[in-house]
Amino acid sequence: MTIATCADLKAAAATYMARSDLTSRIPEWIANTETRIAYGSREPNFICEPLRVRAMETSADVTINAQTAALPTRYLQSRRFYLNSSPIQELGYVVPDVFWRTYISSDTARPTRFTVEGENFVFGPIPDATYTGKILYYQKFAGLSADGDTNWLLTNAPGVYLSGVLAEGFAYARKFDLAAARQTAFVGGINALNLADKADRYSGSPWQAFTDSGNP
Repeated sequence: MTIATCADLKAAAATYMARSDLTSRIPEWIANTETRIAYGSREPNFICEPLRVRAMETSADVTINAQTAALPTRYLQSRRFYLNSSPIQELGYVVPDVFWRTYISSDTARPTRFTVEGENFVFGPIPDATYTGKILYYQKFAGLSADGDTNWLLTNAPGVYLSGVLAEGFAYARKFDLAAARQTAFVGGINALNLADKADRYSGSPWQAFTDSGNP
């Protein structure tokens, strides 16, 4: 069976589960799987790392004209953040407790640091004008809900989705041996994608130092 859409995933999960009385729970298992994909898990019987691959990267402009600005859509983690100013100003991340006990939390100038609180970026120093921030960040894949929904992960690694959903389903049905097998497949799939992405980013190229001007 080809798994290309949310409807295909639900049908495949129902076939493997062979429990017609549980099909109404499959959307819940899909949502739980998507949470593990985005954030990882530290449950004793379901430990896995979050998925972080290039396909999750997207860029956005952030208008910075106050100390706070809303996080972009489905934000997970920053990869690069700078002010589109002259000269370019990199925005360095600072943990919240350090941010608030230093001068950058109260001074007014061109921002040089940021932190994240709730659903907002917080900038320091407080901006003295309107700036445009350029951010590259990891974004959660769009969730699967409607039957026709799909995303990069379902298209390129449907087995990861299916294994995650079945791990949830078999655990719910108290078939713990089958749940453990599917959990292993899910974690292995996530790890393989993360490792492949890291290998492709560096491609075995030797490390090389550069000056601030970009010259070796």
